[in-house]
Formats: sequence, structure tokens, C-alpha cells
Amino acid sequence: MYKIDHINRYVRSVDKTVTFYTQALGFLLIDDGIKADGKPYAVLRSVDHLLFVSESDKYIESQCPNFRHVGYCVANVEEILRDLKGKGYAPQEATCVIKPYSKQVYITDPDGVEIDLIQWTDKVDFFKTCKYMKD
Repeated sequence: MYKIDHINRYVRSVDKTVTFYTQALGFLLIDDGIKADGKPYAVLRSVDHLLFVSESDKYIESQCPNFRHVGYCVANVEEILRDLKGKGYAPQEATCVIKPYSKQVYITDPDGVEIDLIQWTDKVDFFKTCKYMKD
């Protein structure tokens, strides 16, 4: 079985990206600097993976138009949503999306990447509905 070790992407602004991921989502900045090409980079740490970001002349708006979002599992999505609203990272009218097996909220980072913050309310029953899921 595989698990995500890291995500590496180009960003418009390393500073704005670091501010968002540290203040909105609680990532830790563990490294930053300037690459050999003179562009800034940063390494952020989540609970179980790393996010490498760097500025680049290769940055393209909407690099992956078919990419939907990155999902992060959270313990209490309502509490996180209140915090995000208070910090200005979610609009005041934002609400949780209630689904049969989860509660979710969607936000976007400074480059427009959608982030799904998901609180599973019954992941066991969700797996039971999956067509090819084995015990």
C-alpha cells in the first residue's frame, strides 16, 4: 500500500503560500531558501507528508485544469471552519457540506488549488458502499 510522502509544486508566491499553509492549515515551515536559479523555495510539514513549493519561470496558471483538489482529514470540520472564517481564509457565508458519510468544507489556497477538509462521520459504512472493497 502506498501513502503520500510529499507534494511538490510551483507557486506564484512562496511567501503567500507559506503564510496560507502555516496560518490556515497549521503546517510547519521546516526549510526555505533560494534555489540555484535564484528563485525562492520552502518546505512545509503536515502530520504525515511534506509540501515542497517553489517559484519558477515554469509556473503556469491552472497547471492541471483537470485536477480537482487535495483532501485533508480533520477531526472537527466545524471548528476548523470557524477558525478559517476568523482568519479570513474562508468566506463568512461558507458552510459545511454534509454527505452520508462525511462533513466537508472546501477552501482555496493563494494559487487557487482547492482543498477539501473532510471529517469522516462513518468511514466504515462508506467502505461498505464501495463496489470493490474487500474486508
